[in-house]
Amino acid sequence: MITIVLAFNTIVACLCFIVAWKVWRLRGVLSRVADTLLIAEKSTRVFLQEAPDAIYRGQMGVYQIREQHWQLKPQLRNARQILGLIRWGQTFWLSWLGSMRSIKQPRKGLYRPTRRGSTRLR
Repeated sequence: MITIVLAFNTIVACLCFIVAWKVWRLRGVLSRVADTLLIAEKSTRVFLQEAPDAIYRGQMGVYQIREQHWQLKPQLRNARQILGLIRWGQTFWLSWLGSMRSIKQPRKGLYRPTRRGSTRLR
């Protein structure tokens, strides 16, 4: 009977030793993970401390660009209207010029052909 109790106690002791050894290894892994997380937190803290200021500067830049856009919008509209009038005047002028040329007799050119096919000034 004592042999059975001793064998059972030995088996229980071995199982407890295995569990303790695995817990010891898990403690080491968790310690390394915690160290890595602390290093990552320290490096990101420096970066993220300046984030609110950078976000605020970005928002102010966007606000200023929107203000400039709204100030330049009427000028852009006026410039487009002026360019439209210039285009319309150019079209009108070219059509009027074309109709005047068709009414007049064709003019003699300043150049006359030579024997070789080239042109020479009169």
